[in-house]
Amino acid sequence: MGETGGVEGVFTPVHETTERVINERRLKALSMLAQVRAEQSTNAESACEALGRALSQNPIDLPFTSIYLFDKESPHAKRCAVSREAGETLAPLQVDAEATWPPMETILSGKIAIVSTELLPREQIPLDHWGIPIQELAVIPLKQAGNDRPKGFLLAGLNARKRLDESYTSFLSLIGEHLSGGIADAEAFEQERKRAEALAEIDRAKTVFFSNVSHEFRTPLTLMAGPIQEVLEEDNLPEGVRERLQLAQRNTLRLQKLVNNLLDFSRIEAGREKGHFEPIDLATLTQDLVSNFQSAFEKAGLTLEFRAMPSLPLVYVDREMWEKIVLNLVSNAFKFTLRGGVRVELSLVGESLEMAVSDTGTGIPAAELPKIFRRFERVEGATGRSIEGTGIGLALVQELVKIHGGKIAVESEEGAGSRFTVAIPTGTSHLNTAQLGHRAAHPAISPRAEAYVNEAMRWIGEGSNADVSTTSLTADGEASIAPEREIVAAKNRVLVADDNADMRQYLQRLLKEFWEVETVSNGAEALAAIHRRKPDLVLSDVMMPVMDGMSLVSAIREDPNIASVPVILLSARAGEEAQVDGLDMGADDYLIKPFSARELIARVSAALKVARLRETSEAAIREERTRLLEVLHQAPAFFALLQGPDHIISLVNPLYLQLINNRDVIGQPVRIALPDAAEQGYIEILDKVFEGEPYVGIGSRYDVFAGEGVPPDQRYVDFIYQPLREANGIVSGIIVLGVDVTDRKMAQDALLQSEKLAAVGLMASSIAHEINNPLEAVTNLLYLARSAAVSPAAQEFLEIADDELKRVAAVVTKTLRFHRQSSKPSPVSIDSLIDSALSLYQTRIVQAEIAVARRSRLSPLINCLDGEIRQVLSNLVGNAVDAMMTQGGRLLVRSRSATHWTTGKRGVLVTVADTGPGISQQHLSKIFEPFFSTKGEQGTGLGLWISKEIIERHRGILKVRSRAGSSNSGSVFTLFLPCEW
Repeated sequence: MGETGGVEGVFTPVHETTERVINERRLKALSMLAQVRAEQSTNAESACEALGRALSQNPIDLPFTSIYLFDKESPHAKRCAVSREAGETLAPLQVDAEATWPPMETILSGKIAIVSTELLPREQIPLDHWGIPIQELAVIPLKQAGNDRPKGFLLAGLNARKRLDESYTSFLSLIGEHLSGGIADAEAFEQERKRAEALAEIDRAKTVFFSNVSHEFRTPLTLMAGPIQEVLEEDNLPEGVRERLQLAQRNTLRLQKLVNNLLDFSRIEAGREKGHFEPIDLATLTQDLVSNFQSAFEKAGLTLEFRAMPSLPLVYVDREMWEKIVLNLVSNAFKFTLRGGVRVELSLVGESLEMAVSDTGTGIPAAELPKIFRRFERVEGATGRSIEGTGIGLALVQELVKIHGGKIAVESEEGAGSRFTVAIPTGTSHLNTAQLGHRAAHPAISPRAEAYVNEAMRWIGEGSNADVSTTSLTADGEASIAPEREIVAAKNRVLVADDNADMRQYLQRLLKEFWEVETVSNGAEALAAIHRRKPDLVLSDVMMPVMDGMSLVSAIREDPNIASVPVILLSARAGEEAQVDGLDMGADDYLIKPFSARELIARVSAALKVARLRETSEAAIREERTRLLEVLHQAPAFFALLQGPDHIISLVNPLYLQLINNRDVIGQPVRIALPDAAEQGYIEILDKVFEGEPYVGIGSRYDVFAGEGVPPDQRYVDFIYQPLREANGIVSGIIVLGVDVTDRKMAQDALLQSEKLAAVGLMASSIAHEINNPLEAVTNLLYLARSAAVSPAAQEFLEIADDELKRVAAVVTKTLRFHRQSSKPSPVSIDSLIDSALSLYQTRIVQAEIAVARRSRLSPLINCLDGEIRQVLSNLVGNAVDAMMTQGGRLLVRSRSATHWTTGKRGVLVTVADTGPGISQQHLSKIFEPFFSTKGEQGTGLGLWISKEIIERHRGILKVRSRAGSSNSGSVFTLFLPCEW
């Protein structure tokens, strides 16, 4: 309002909300990705499709997206989702690992890269939100945990109207993380589902199998146990025979117990175990069952206590089931209690009778407690009196308790002990009335307790006579199974490791007549015994506490002092897979239980004989190897031995070390030990040789790394890569053999260079004679024309023509004086030289309708001969223009600061790229040779040769790569110049 009260203007306050709007839009996109992840896709492909749909909801920040996943079985990447239709060139359905688009080398590096779409066909580039062709794409690797190789990658078009700042880059990184996480979640879900299905099927198969096998065992067990008992009841039975029959009886009862447990469990699984419940005084019954173990506890030096609350009521239970519950829990407590004792308590807690079995044993690791009642589950590495068992005891106890309507729980502390609590409801309301019965008479001593008590006695070495005298091994006499005389005469030592006392005694009795025998009860004791006194052979069970047989074999083979000791494994695990596992671990033989005495003696005898032959052979091989190494060290050629597909260097001689500047390379892959060789293409040659074809290199160049900041040593070698084949014809390594011919090569190059320079001098003389005269005449004519009265415009054109003639004369002069350059280097801006070269060809560029893209990124000054570098740049730009004169195209000239990877010197990197017809592979190898030209009669074949000479004299590098005969044809020349030379 003005002074007069009238409206004199309008005030409009404006608040900038751009960043808020952008951030809200991006946050919404990320929220949609998180929502897709929460929905849990069933596999990686469906996850990509869902994530791709979510990305398409933000066409402003992501005008185009395409998600790719690498194939697990091949080095290809497959497109799984695309937000908008795009050409096959921009978003191919499948991408090879060697492809240049998308840029696989950048993707596999694991870093986000921004690439231009300038070199892609314009008609295949999608339009962004505002109808403008997408100018740049972000290439985002999708990382996977624990693996440097990306799981896949995302191609994302960028908003042309939004600068790629830190906020935009962070948004792209978060997109990549969400995609990686979503794919990983889907794969984990799919694997878990398949694993659960497989485990359920295995579980069902196990139950059916054990049920069938257990039923089949009962008949032969009955026919074994009956006759053995009858013979033992006879009078005047020889003591040696009685001991063997008692051994057989004990193990028959043990087998019968295992079979009964399997049958009980299979009946419960099938729902056929109903139970017959009757009122029982559990205090009296439980005390009777526990007292059966009293003798075993006393002989083991342990205490066994039983406590019961007074006046406990009768409880309805199935007597047989309750016996199995008590016997299993007390037996387990004894097995894993090595000191202290076990206490069994009965008490009334609310409406339930509780039985608690507590011990001071080894305890259960916290991680294993949730799995302790699973069937076939055993605590790995548990320390106990024996590692034997099926893993169904506690699972059976839990099922029996559930049949009673009760619960079982466990508390444990590793190293302190465990407490198992069984709670059985009192009364009958929880039971089926059809299963209730009256109290009946039962035997005072449970027939089931005998098997459990015998097993406990066996764990402490009771029930078998350790001092059994040697008897004949067969009815026919020992001669039928005796080993060869020389094996017996050597009086070898055999170490037996088995946690079963009966088995140890049996093996000792069989072997001690022929060899000296020592016995131990587990792998750890066996390893200690081996270190105390090295045996000639180890006979070990596979399943043992503390350290099992497989771990024992591994420990023996890893110790060079005892690695040569032969090991025979004994196991009840039959089948080819079990034998292969044992032999793969390094065992010399694998003997399956049950075995005959004859077979055992034969196997031990054979192993000892083979060990003796091996020792003799190894001594001869060591001597021969020493002689061979001496020959290789004195050979007048360099030698190396590479092992495996990774080409691990296992052997070299002094001349090879001299060739590679005495680097420490033994035991390393060539790619890591000699990165300079990998950079120069030798790895690709080795890979092909490993496929079976030898390779011969004559006068091959090898730039040897000489140290940080030091130019590489240029060497030339004649060599052969020869595949090393095993007896079966499979290639296992590569033999490298050759000589250093650097001196010879340098002499040849010097001679060739002299001849080339002579030819150039001759041609230069001819050029000077043929060109200088016309130049002089034209110069004079221009002088006369300028002296005449002409218009100012014509005068200006004459001056331009005079300048261009001077430039031509200077080029001719510099060509003639190329090898006699007398000017001094000076600091020059590479960008000014590039602009000068482009201006020289500006008219031709316009005529050919060539689109020029000029990019520069803070290039430093370089110390050089500016005339020579201008000549190189003019040559490269001129060649690119010539290649596109007929059909036009795109010319990219880019400069930026760079660092040389071997010398560490700072400099500039210049790239000149065109979309012309390209150079064939046949011509590419000759492109820098003098007098070679792809232009026919129009070219002299000297331009690129002179350019390379100039760059190398400036201590720089000039390289070319090209593709011909395709829709993406073109050439890229890359030039590196150090700032100082």
